[in-house]
Amino acid sequence: MSAPDGPHRVALVLDTSAVLAYAAGSMDVHEPVLLAGEDVAIPVWCLIEAVRRDPTVDLRELLHLGQVVTVMPDRHDADLLTDWAIAVAGREDAAAAAVITYRYAAVLLTGEPDLYTIGEHHPDWIIPIDSVW
Repeated sequence: MSAPDGPHRVALVLDTSAVLAYAAGSMDVHEPVLLAGEDVAIPVWCLIEAVRRDPTVDLRELLHLGQVVTVMPDRHDADLLTDWAIAVAGREDAAAAAVITYRYAAVLLTGEPDLYTIGEHHPDWIIPIDSVW
């Protein structure tokens, strides 16, 4: 994973839906971000998709939190990204969130838990925004 300098222990990853919910003021996202206790990763592709969906979204508060790190999938994960992009209907942002969650052994906070369904199973690392984690 590409990340800022220094060691990072990521506990939580936000996908595009969680980024947009945070920006909209959702306490169901604000609270886990503040309580994560470790770094919160946001894939760059999720930030780009959030702005593509809502060009007026204000991400400054989220991006200035000390524990938030923006990450890109490592180039060595290209095959894994392709596999996930196929699994999530071509959504590169969701694929990046899944791969980064896997690489950091973290949990993924999402408003679209069904997007990450494998077979008919929701992975344990998927946390719907409105649930307890």
